[in-house]
Amino acid sequence: MPHSELGLSLNDLDPSAAAPCRLPSYEAGEALSQVYFENVHFQYPFLHEPTFRQWEENVYHNTTGSASSTELFFVNMACRMSLPQTSKANTNRRGIGDSPVCIIPQQLYASALLHIDHMLAQKNFESIQALLCCALYSMRSSVGRSVWNLSGLALRQSIELGYHRNVAKLNLRTNSLKLELRKRVFWCAYQLDCASSINLGLPLSLPIAEVDTEFPLDIDDSSISQDGILGLPRQTPDEPATTTSHGLHQFRIRCIWAHIYASLYSLAASQGHGPESYQAQVSALRKELDDWMAETPPEPCRSGAPITVFASIEDYKITYNESIILLYRGQLTKGSNEQSAVLWECMTAATSICHSCKRLYIGKPINYTWSTLHVIFMAGLTILHCLWTSSTVRQAARIDSVSSTFTNCAMLLAIMAERWEGAAPYRDLFEALSSRAMAMVVEQNRDNGRVTVPAPAGNSENPNTEDLEFWASQIADFGMSDTFSDLLSGLVNDYSPSAANFQDNLREL
Repeated sequence: MPHSELGLSLNDLDPSAAAPCRLPSYEAGEALSQVYFENVHFQYPFLHEPTFRQWEENVYHNTTGSASSTELFFVNMACRMSLPQTSKANTNRRGIGDSPVCIIPQQLYASALLHIDHMLAQKNFESIQALLCCALYSMRSSVGRSVWNLSGLALRQSIELGYHRNVAKLNLRTNSLKLELRKRVFWCAYQLDCASSINLGLPLSLPIAEVDTEFPLDIDDSSISQDGILGLPRQTPDEPATTTSHGLHQFRIRCIWAHIYASLYSLAASQGHGPESYQAQVSALRKELDDWMAETPPEPCRSGAPITVFASIEDYKITYNESIILLYRGQLTKGSNEQSAVLWECMTAATSICHSCKRLYIGKPINYTWSTLHVIFMAGLTILHCLWTSSTVRQAARIDSVSSTFTNCAMLLAIMAERWEGAAPYRDLFEALSSRAMAMVVEQNRDNGRVTVPAPAGNSENPNTEDLEFWASQIADFGMSDTFSDLLSGLVNDYSPSAANFQDNLREL
């Protein structure tokens, strides 16, 4: 399939930066690829570092002819994904290279795309690896194709090749390296597709019940070769982490997400649960989440400052708390008094997400991603709903804590909006709704005699209903789950009674 049919085009790039470029010097390229394997590879281990190092050697030191398209594609992509979106790489740093040439990251992506048709025509695990590279580029960039589209393509090609099936049952005659890579590329595609589908409110491309392939071995890349496996895989959380441990931990949490979706939110689940069986499912899944968090591998050692949040303890906390909200989100819109505990649980998880994101991103040279924008806004929206809905939650909430959380969330969204125009409606809508929610908390506490400060005065510049509806509609265009769509429309409707038909309009988008 030509890359033009996938939407993988140089037109996705800034025209001023779209021209392909030469690779940096060998020393600079090697340093950049080391950054890739110390950051991106931990969470998405679909490449094999010893194999990549051979590709790299062939690209730079090939004396028998030109390097292959496969080698050039992956070396360019690894260098690209080692650089922040807006940076320029000086290939002459520390005296490296013949002349000081600055490379804009998009140029490396453009260079890789010169070989994408060859990669996709192969219909093997290398073509899936190429799609995963493009998906990760889009995830960490403000341009590029949809991560959901690209990960879905990678997953469907994995299914076509039978990678979702148990390797032992298939009795395949192939070497250990290929067996491990087929498992790695499948699970990397599955975790990307699962996360993007659930965040966008879309069905999973492949139900977890249809998957019976094993996880990859928890072993270092250097211990895997075509000749076999050297040493024993990691068996317990107490053992030192390998280069695959963090990827496996991500595969496991996406499997839990897939089970949450299948058990609680799929059409079959919605038609087959009574109250008791529903709560039993929730309790069992909560235990799985708690066990997953307890088995988190230690942070990996890196030779330099991290360029991603992958494999950090704070990022695992965010994923855990995001999972808590996913688990309980079906109960968020139920108005019974018994839901106060659930609302408080979700508000606590969402508050933790906002504070973790502040610690991870503010003042750090780490790129925001669209998934970061989604999780921050959904956390803020959850807090707003819990405060808006429950007088019990408003009464229990500390004003200073709520104010601090709103400030953190608004600050993160504002910084993202400065870099990405598409983040502006998230910032504007949250600022408007959080101002109203803060006034409600102050009023509740004042009525209970807990504070003496006046409620915030009304702002004559508060947005009108049309502004709120416009911002919310822009957000809905990017996609969200039905539950959060309901929360958003409910908050907008409550903000202004004149927006009574907004929910119906939102569902038509």
